Amino acid sequence: MASVQVGNHSDCIRSRVHSLNWRESIGTQLQLRKTREQDPFEEICLFANNLFDKVDIYKSENIHLTLQREQLQQQLLGIQQTLLAGGSDAAKTIISKLSNVGLNDDGSSSPTNTISTKNLNIQHASILAEKAQLEKKILDLQDKLNAALKSENETVQKIIDLKNVADEKDRTNRHLTIVLDQREKEIKELKETLEKLDNEYRTIKDEHLALTLSYKSLEKRHLELKKECDSMGMQILAAKREDAERLNAENERIMKLQRERAMRELESNVAGMDRELLARQAAGDPSALALAAMATDNFESIGDDEDLRLLNLPSRIPEVIEMSFDAHEGGSTAVKWYSCAGPSDSYIATGGQDRKVKIWKIADSATAPVGDALQGSNSSITSIDVEGDALLASSNDYATRVWSLSSHRLNLTLTGHAAKVNSAKFLGAPNKIASGSADRTIKLWDVNRGACIKTFFACSTCYDLVYGNYVIISGHFDKKIRCWDLNRSDDKDATWMVPLGDHKVIAVDISNDNNKVVCCMRDNTIKCVDLRTLEVLQTYSDEKFKTGEEYWRVCFSNDDRYISCGSSDGSFFIWDVNTAKVEKVLKGHSNKVIATNWSPDGKRMVSIEHGRKVSIWA
Repeated sequence: MASVQVGNHSDCIRSRVHSLNWRESIGTQLQLRKTREQDPFEEICLFANNLFDKVDIYKSENIHLTLQREQLQQQLLGIQQTLLAGGSDAAKTIISKLSNVGLNDDGSSSPTNTISTKNLNIQHASILAEKAQLEKKILDLQDKLNAALKSENETVQKIIDLKNVADEKDRTNRHLTIVLDQREKEIKELKETLEKLDNEYRTIKDEHLALTLSYKSLEKRHLELKKECDSMGMQILAAKREDAERLNAENERIMKLQRERAMRELESNVAGMDRELLARQAAGDPSALALAAMATDNFESIGDDEDLRLLNLPSRIPEVIEMSFDAHEGGSTAVKWYSCAGPSDSYIATGGQDRKVKIWKIADSATAPVGDALQGSNSSITSIDVEGDALLASSNDYATRVWSLSSHRLNLTLTGHAAKVNSAKFLGAPNKIASGSADRTIKLWDVNRGACIKTFFACSTCYDLVYGNYVIISGHFDKKIRCWDLNRSDDKDATWMVPLGDHKVIAVDISNDNNKVVCCMRDNTIKCVDLRTLEVLQTYSDEKFKTGEEYWRVCFSNDDRYISCGSSDGSFFIWDVNTAKVEKVLKGHSNKVIATNWSPDGKRMVSIEHGRKVSIWA
């Protein structure tokens, strides 16, 4: 019943929330609540008061009866003592006092004396009967008193329970009053907010009208500028075409000089070789065909547009460390061995955790840094590639950068990835770049425009990528390699995917004939995939070979006969591509080897470790 009354009271309060005289309404409701809650207890209170009055009356009667009882008990005790101690004389004295009759002078009894004794016995019996009645009355009064006390306790408990109910209702009423005040405050705040929003709406509406007028004016101006821009664009394109023609002519002249110089060096290198032996080797070995042509002065058989590395000069397996040097503070992370004007003109580019790229001139028995370090990166270098006079490096700072090798100046910074860039490569020319990132995308960049021209969504982190024959091969976290066909300009999906097991692909490299790709796996194996059949040709492994981190690198030799890859135990392994046999295990580092590279002439190798040390092997 109490819950129903509280519910009705709450409904009544909610119905008058928005009333202007809410304080008066609350006072009225409180008065009504007092009347409703007080009426049921008035009879109980009167009954309790009556009980208290009766208890007081019974207590006074009890006290009076108790006094009478004590007096009678004292009188009876005195009579008994007199009878026991005084003998017949004392009894006679008591009887005479009670009956006003004495004994004869001679002490003998008389008939009157006998009658008085009988009367005394009758009075004694009457006193005893009255005593029993008084005791019975006292017991009845005690029972009534106990019943009254019990009823009083029950009444007190009821009063306490009713008081608790009343207190609970008071607390509920106070809570509802607080809630009502909060709702009134919220209503006031909402009204103020509504008024502010209304004012802001009017202001924004006025601004919108002003911006609409300004937009129409700017749109008109934009059309005019667009016409001017188109006109200037045509002029710029014409000027660029002229500059491109001049630049192409100059490049053609420079390339011609470089080829002539390279041919002269090749002539000097093969001058002492037996030409007849080279001709016989050329009959069965494709790599000897170029040497035989050089030995017979038939250099015209090599096309002018081919790179020296495409001659497939035979590579050899090194034996010992020729030299070592410290390259970077904090450790090296990437390496590239390249030549500018022939095999004898060798340079090594290294990148490290110190955010620098350094160029080293490789002589027969010494190395020397070339110029200042290439700076501009904000984090450690992850990969390096060289094309012509341009050096490309990706970084953990979400960017890829291009430097000039001749001036050592930073030419371009390409940003657009949402995570670290794990690998970047030139696409056969210094003006086209591909980059793979941990943001699960592969981006194509136009160096001339300095902008991204296409984005491939791989849906998995790209750890490494390579380019060959108008396709990009990338290795990913989801244990697959993907092929991206650059001839399909509108296709943003991979041309094909090859799953390679249960572990991620952390490094890839493509053969010089663009027919094979090797993939370094996180399960301490390397797989060779035929790009024509998309089948795994060989799996390379060794019980001591252990791969490591995400920027691990694997590479083909110049003649595609060998592959090399570093190991976590401070060594690097060289396998035969066709037989998957371990040809050599080279040890010389005290830290894990993360990358290796063959020299352009195939006679030496470079290896870098997780520390500062860079080693040249011969």
